[in-house]
Amino acid sequence: MIRPLEIQIFVSNPRDVEKEKKIIEDVCARINTTLELNNCSVRYFVKEWKKLILKFGVNAQTEIENSIKEYDIYIGIMWKKYGSDVGAINPQTGSDYGSGTVKEFFIAYDSFKRKGVPTMYMYFKDQNNGPLSDLDLDELRKVSEFRKSQETNGFCYRFKNKNDFKDKITDLLYQTALNLCDKAKKQQKQEVYEKKEITLEF
Repeated sequence: MIRPLEIQIFVSNPRDVEKEKKIIEDVCARINTTLELNNCSVRYFVKEWKKLILKFGVNAQTEIENSIKEYDIYIGIMWKKYGSDVGAINPQTGSDYGSGTVKEFFIAYDSFKRKGVPTMYMYFKDQNNGPLSDLDLDELRKVSEFRKSQETNGFCYRFKNKNDFKDKITDLLYQTALNLCDKAKKQQKQEVYEKKEITLEF
């Protein structure tokens, strides 16, 4: 039996886009079922900080970062909320990160620049409903400034609503899985060929 190739995804987001995070989990589950039915060994695994057992007396954000260190794909999502300040300083800028989500982003981005992993995706929601009185203009300003500061890096995307996000994430992860399945099958064929070659030598 071929051991599944696990592709780990970390989703980073403020609380106002939890439904979009759930969409990613559902899409991954559905794709995993399809891959299994098609005899592909690739599987997605979404790392979820809410499932962690946090230690008493330890900073929650620090515990999350220590527990979720290595992963293959980073997906960040933002809408109206910038996130809760965790009181941490970005060593590269000397400024406060401003939120746990932003800190998680920069940790991932630093790893990407140094090692080429994780693959980075940052999604920004454009939908604007509800009365203006419910909006936090300072939060919106921070989100806008953050988006503009990262748009030139080539991994920022925008979506209109949940259905649009679902379509974009499905296309992204399904195509990624197909490419990995193709590589995995070629590797398996090569391994089988090499075993035959070894057998022939004897």
